Amino acid sequence: MSRRRAVGGVVLALAATTFLVAPAQAEPPGLSTPLTGRAFQRLDTGQLGKVLNLPAALDQNRTVSALVQLNGDPVTVLRRRSTGTFSETAAERQVKAGQDKAIPQLTAAGATPYGRLDTVLNAVQVRVKAADLPKLAALREVKAVQVSNLVTADNSRSNVATGADRAWQYLGRTGKGRTIGVIDTGIDYTHADFGGAGTTAAYQANDGTVIEPGSFPTVKVTGGYDFVGDAYDPGSGDVAKETPKPDPDPLDCEGHGSHVAGTAAGSGVTTAGATYAGPYNRATTTKKFDVEPGAAPEAKLKAYRIFGCSGAANDDVII
Repeated sequence: MSRRRAVGGVVLALAATTFLVAPAQAEPPGLSTPLTGRAFQRLDTGQLGKVLNLPAALDQNRTVSALVQLNGDPVTVLRRRSTGTFSETAAERQVKAGQDKAIPQLTAAGATPYGRLDTVLNAVQVRVKAADLPKLAALREVKAVQVSNLVTADNSRSNVATGADRAWQYLGRTGKGRTIGVIDTGIDYTHADFGGAGTTAAYQANDGTVIEPGSFPTVKVTGGYDFVGDAYDPGSGDVAKETPKPDPDPLDCEGHGSHVAGTAAGSGVTTAGATYAGPYNRATTTKKFDVEPGAAPEAKLKAYRIFGCSGAANDDVII
């Protein structure tokens, strides 16, 4: 695993968004307008039996991936509706039987099935020509056909989906004046997303067991502590590694904490590799970044490290 892991991503740091909730007041202008772009959408049950998410002007000869939802409950719904002893195996067999019946019909309609879902959704994954999508939707066994969307791991989509961009634009809530504590694998404060140099050399020159003069804390990562040390690995069977060896430097050597911190409050990294200095508004999410800003990009961070480089910890350390 690369030590200079890129941070940010689609994971939502819920703690980072709590400050975004505005006090009781009139809704800012434009806040009720629909989300722009291909944001996460709630399924419109009124559209069941139809083709959903069909891109405009889609080439009818193009083969696409789609999720074919079938009539009949998935396992979780069967469990919830059960009034007696519930058998997971029997429920799975019931869902599979319905899918076995539907799959030949899907194939005859032009689809190539390649996967099944049965736990939270009774559905079959297929590849199919766009021209044949209406045929699938018309089948008696089919509840809906949902064309797959491409999802990329970046914060610009999540910031739109959660409304963070609207909080920046209409409420001026960018995290300024707030501090977020990240209890995780530490934070790579040398990364440009947190105001650091953003180079492999800067990271490798930093000894993660001591604090070099002028290295930490930083303007962005204003404090923290390593409660375990790099070598800490509670599942190793090695007593020396299973015993925490705290040190004052919470530099991340695993990556997860930096990812979370970036999603919560990363400043953003430009395509030139520099720390993005703002502004933060709805237009920000349309710009090109190497790493998109987090939900609260002007918040400060504190890094509380309770995982070693192995990414494992005992819960007593977490407490």
